[in-house]
Amino acid sequence: DTPFARQAIYRTSLEDAGHDPAGDPIEAALQRGWALGDAAFIAMLGDHANRRPTPLRRGRPAKG
Repeated sequence: DTPFARQAIYRTSLEDAGHDPAGDPIEAALQRGWALGDAAFIAMLGDHANRRPTPLRRGRPAKG
């Protein structure tokens, strides 16, 4: 019972179920380390956390 064995079992169970982790918002949030929830929850996290709860928009900021 090692972490590698548990990871292999988990991966196999996801593949057998036809689960697509890229399309699952919970799995995506877990993989990327971002918060998932409604706007009020995200705002509350932003007030209490030492880092941003969601990623910034991609690209260069708009001028203006």
